[in-house]
Amino acid sequence: MINVEDYIGLAYKVASKFYSKYWDTSVDEINSAAFLGLVKARKRFNEERGGNFGTFAKVTIEYEIKESIFRDRSKFIRKVTDGKERYERVYIDSLNIEIKSQKVDKGNELVDYLVGEFDMDKELDNLNLKIAINKLDENQRKVIKLLYFEGKTQKEVAKILGVYQQNISKIKNRAIDSLRKILVC
Repeated sequence: MINVEDYIGLAYKVASKFYSKYWDTSVDEINSAAFLGLVKARKRFNEERGGNFGTFAKVTIEYEIKESIFRDRSKFIRKVTDGKERYERVYIDSLNIEIKSQKVDKGNELVDYLVGEFDMDKELDNLNLKIAINKLDENQRKVIKLLYFEGKTQKEVAKILGVYQQNISKIKNRAIDSLRKILVC
């Protein structure tokens, strides 16, 4: 039986690596995430599978801290994005009113009144990304597809593929590194 109290020092040690890197996040928040990660590691660790609990706990604690930090940051980003979307909606509605109020010439087509243009660069980037994804190995392709195109969480992907959540994180990071290398060349 694993005693979580024996690994509190490990949680502090892992957390301390994040203090200076994420200075805008309080030490207490980082420590709380570290302890939560330690508890989750104990809960998820399968002694029958073997392996070292300390290693498993370290990875789980790191993941939980990062997840906590990025969850907080994404809430802020979502708030900003929501505000931008509201502004864009109001702007588009005002353009619709302008178009409705103008007399439409018979010679003009609807496309002449639409806002926005076809972005060839964006379409080429999307095509290059699809080609690059097809060059990944099968596991990496599955993980990228499930995470980014089907909107699944790492936990859901891990369950689908029958592996630990930390493995999904590693596969995703390797896939992203591979995509960067492919797309830069």
